Parts: sequence; structure tokens; C-alpha cells
Amino acid sequence: MAILQNRTLSSYGGQYIIESEGEQFELFSALISPLKELESYTDSRDAAMICIEQAKNKLANPILTILRGAVIYTIAFAIPFLIVFYIVINLVNLSNGSSLFDAYKNWVDTTPLTYHVLDFLANLMKGDGFLSAIIPVLLTLAFLYLIVPCIYFEFPVVMVFCIIATIISRATARKELQENSEIYKEMEGRIAALTDLLILPLQHVPYDYRNSEALEHFCKSYINGRANTLKEAIDAYDTY
Repeated sequence: MAILQNRTLSSYGGQYIIESEGEQFELFSALISPLKELESYTDSRDAAMICIEQAKNKLANPILTILRGAVIYTIAFAIPFLIVFYIVINLVNLSNGSSLFDAYKNWVDTTPLTYHVLDFLANLMKGDGFLSAIIPVLLTLAFLYLIVPCIYFEFPVVMVFCIIATIISRATARKELQENSEIYKEMEGRIAALTDLLILPLQHVPYDYRNSEALEHFCKSYINGRANTLKEAIDAYDTY
């Protein structure tokens, strides 16, 4: 069983002279810890970059974000809203004794949107046949009692909530952008410094195996007697 000295890169003094297989594996052992640091810094940098991109997406097109959210949530909550809406307007009575539902019917007939839509639907009724008569009627009822309440009552409320949510989301995104930009810059500096330190010793490691996992496996194979040369260590790793 081979034994490796617990050397660090600093103990080499910048001179990586390898004269035996044992010295080569000792260098591999010394490289494991800084390579793990480099990999950790790289992962942190990449994670920060993902967060930066996500924050930038949140900050882009706030008006479009608000409108898209308002439309999506209006549609998503339309059914429960309509149930509550009609329960309320049927239960509430006005001071003149009429129900709120009657007031709603009188009001909805006077809106410009209703006028234009009903005018369009009336033109559809000019065709011949049963379907040309019944379909516009169904569309009229759906518009008056399903679509109009959502447009005039649900959508504005949802819009307000989306505006508030977007303001909070953008404030959070700005903070995340600043924090992750600092992390990214710091990790880039650490990666650059560590890369400069590893340039020379990594020349003794085949390009495809310049990672901590491979070097750890090389050293274990050497210590356990499964490999006495770099080629044998590579073969052991490739069949691992």
C-alpha cells in the first residue's frame, strides 16, 4: 500500500518538478483541495448569474407584467368571483326597495362597451336558421352576465393587486440583482486568483481529468494499490 504525504501547493514554492510516480500522485493530492475551492467558486458564480438573469427578467417590461398577470388571474378566479358577485347583488337591497341586481341590469345596459358589443351581436342575428338566431342570444347573455362583471369589477381589483405585487417584486429584484452582482464579481476575482495559482501544477494533469473527483480517485487507486502509474489510474477512473 502506497503512502502519500499531505503536501499543499504552497509547499512546492512554485516549482513543480516531478521525478517519480509517487511525486506525481502527491501533486495530485495537493491539487484536490484548491480544485474543490475552484469548483465551489464556479458553482457560486453560476448560481449568482442565474439569479441575476432572473432579477433582470423581473425588472423588464413592468407594464406588460402587470397586464399579463391581471388577465391571467382574472380568468383564473372568474368562476368564484362570479358566484360571490351574484350572491351579493341578489342579497343586497337598495334604499328604494329594489335589489342591487336590478340596479346592475339597468346600469350594464348603459355602458358604451355593452352598446357596441350588443350592436355587433345584433348583426349576427340577421342570418337565417336556428343557429344564427340562438347563438347570438347565448353570446349576449354570456357577455352581459359573465364577461361584463369580470371586466368592470374583477379586473380592476386584480389589476390593483398586480400593481402592488409588481412593485414589491421589482424592489426585491433590485436587491437580488445588487447582491448577486456583488457575489458574481467576488467569485470572478477568487476564480481568477485561484486559476493563476493552478496554471502550472495543472499542466501535470491530463486536460479531461482536471477536477477534484478524478484526482481523488487517482490518489485512492494509488494508495490502494490499484494503480502505480498515471495511465493505470486513468484506466481505473474510466472504468469506475
